[in-house]
Amino acid sequence: MHFSFLSLCLFFLFSSFPLLDSFAFTQKLESLQILHTNDLHSYFEHTDHDSKIGGHARLKSLLEQEKNKAETEQIPTLQLDAGDFTEGHIFYLSQKGYAPFVLMNNLNFSAITLGNHDYLMGGSTLAHMLEQSEKNGIKNFPLLAANLSYRNTQGGNLLKKHIQPYASFTYGSKKVAVLGLTTNEWVYNWRLADAASVGNPYLAGRSWARWLKKVKKYDTVIALTHLGLKRDRLLAHLAPDIDLIVGGHGHELLSKPDYITPFFNKEKIIPIVQTGYHGKFYGKILWNLSENKLSSYSLQSVQTETPSPDTLELVSKAKEDLYTLYSKEWLEQIIGFSNLMPRQPYKFRPLWGSFIAQGFLEASQADFAIHAEKISGNSYPIGNISRWDLINNFPRFFELERKEGLNLYTVKIRGAWIKSLLKICALLGVDLHIAGLQFQYTVHKGQISFENLFLNQKPIYNFQYYTVALSEAIVRGAQEISRITSWILSDYKKLPVTIFSLLEKQFSKGPLSYSSFIHSLKEEDHSFPMVLPMASSSLDSVFYKNEFEELNKLQQEKEKIFGLETELEKQENKQFYKQLDQLKDFFLQSQ
Repeated sequence: MHFSFLSLCLFFLFSSFPLLDSFAFTQKLESLQILHTNDLHSYFEHTDHDSKIGGHARLKSLLEQEKNKAETEQIPTLQLDAGDFTEGHIFYLSQKGYAPFVLMNNLNFSAITLGNHDYLMGGSTLAHMLEQSEKNGIKNFPLLAANLSYRNTQGGNLLKKHIQPYASFTYGSKKVAVLGLTTNEWVYNWRLADAASVGNPYLAGRSWARWLKKVKKYDTVIALTHLGLKRDRLLAHLAPDIDLIVGGHGHELLSKPDYITPFFNKEKIIPIVQTGYHGKFYGKILWNLSENKLSSYSLQSVQTETPSPDTLELVSKAKEDLYTLYSKEWLEQIIGFSNLMPRQPYKFRPLWGSFIAQGFLEASQADFAIHAEKISGNSYPIGNISRWDLINNFPRFFELERKEGLNLYTVKIRGAWIKSLLKICALLGVDLHIAGLQFQYTVHKGQISFENLFLNQKPIYNFQYYTVALSEAIVRGAQEISRITSWILSDYKKLPVTIFSLLEKQFSKGPLSYSSFIHSLKEEDHSFPMVLPMASSSLDSVFYKNEFEELNKLQQEKEKIFGLETELEKQENKQFYKQLDQLKDFFLQSQ
């Protein structure tokens, strides 16, 4: 048979189509879709203040849609969560604490980083829960934290078995590592101490990222962090082998990536992304694997009219379990009313914090009271308030069997130590609400100092004893954190008053509003609680000074970083510490 020239051309043209398809497929694999969330805090049904946004069933439906759409374009999906998926809502207690694991497993995450709220039940308790979760098929996702050191105990060994430093993924010819890093803030990590200790995330991140890139030859290293935006920014400077930071913990909503040019590598740019809190948004990244850089990014609202049916069923079962635990009638009983508005958090969240601090003061009959705003969460009550609402506006639990929540404590303290107490609380890095005590403070070169302390318009006397009311979270934490904090708060008393019950009593006085709160203060001859805005950007210098002091302390102790250092890396680390002071000056001058 003879072919004409035209026939031969047509033959080669059409026979090349499969090769073209194969080439296109390979090209598509060089793109990766990354979907991410953070700080879901067991808000299974919906986000705070809006029943039409958020919730795991809506989130599941939208994530599946994104995956399916990308799949038709032959783009794989990596689905990540940056931690705090458990404690923070009454649903945390459902099914003896297992419900958050069931729901996150249902959402099909590729990897999740351990957040500080994910171990508030205690390190050994978490370890046994992880063991049972995997045995019963409740948890199939990798749980990550590279900066943990495990104790040689049953709990420590189980944690080590179930928590990985990183997770590995392959897309075509490209290798991607997802490195987990969790916060080492002392106010939280004492709850993990019976099974593990939390190391410095900057040094762990720097060491692990370098090892993954240079030794294991990963093309892309993603840091999945539960550190907060300020720490993420510092991590980007200190660990330039990281390519992308997917963050959580600070509840910051970034509508676009925060780009960092590392101090130790001026030729690189590291994007940082975060989606706020309580499932209002998820992030959508298109990552160019061949060029190892971000191609596009968008935040997507968690709103849909077609929530996932199977997830809705799981949420319904979790709620029924809570109705059994407490009783439906008790949870849904209306106990008060709040005139606070949902769309003005920067106005009304501080009022809610002051309302709590005043409740501490009145329930304890102490001289003054301190409430750390982050302990009451990001929400505040609006409209008719049921006990379900009240618990979710102070959603703090330690032991899972204590469904009544935290207690109120009092501590006797000398007047001379009150400034030290304020400094300790200030180092929490969260806004403080202080009822009954008046003072002035100044910040200079990263140091905060307190002056002119008055109680009921009378000066504080150094050798006189005063009583302060505090949450159980602060007092119990102080006993475990250090000898200094334990000593300052050593003379403590647990009151037979839960924080839920004292807040319910506060609501019994009448509706909560600015005017009603101020009126009640005047009637009882109290001044408006003071707010110490430690989360304000104006106090970032205090935060960064403390972070660099910790790094220098580790240098002086000559701590070996997780056994990953070669001799060459030890030399590089010496140079790194020499440059650390330059980076410190850079950060403090930029504040």
